[in-house]
Amino acid sequence: MLDGKAFLPKGYLPTGNLVCNYIDGKDFTVNLAQKLNNQTILIGIISNNQSLVVGQTYILKEYGANSQFGEYNIYQNIGDLRYKTTSTITGELKITNHNFNKAIPSGTFWFDAINSEGGKIQVRDGRFDREY
Repeated sequence: MLDGKAFLPKGYLPTGNLVCNYIDGKDFTVNLAQKLNNQTILIGIISNNQSLVVGQTYILKEYGANSQFGEYNIYQNIGDLRYKTTSTITGELKITNHNFNKAIPSGTFWFDAINSEGGKIQVRDGRFDREY
């Protein structure tokens, strides 16, 4: 849910609408993209330099080399809008399952994020189950 409305990844090719990466067992990303008209909307969950543990909840805060954070970006012809979690505007990432043999993590997430002008968005009830 994005500000109370359903958000489904669709219409963004060639990289895919839902992309999951887990590099060297430390750097994890989930990106959900939606392309409509002249806009591409991207919701991203990032965990840098930390192994993920099933059942653990990670607080999404500000961007950093060893942090977890959430972001929401709108790429459009008239200028981009970028929203990010901060030390006080936060969210959560929870890894609910991880099939290492098939390289498929599952989890849930939610977060609030703000832009440089103070605009705020809410991402709720996010989930993923995707091969990396």
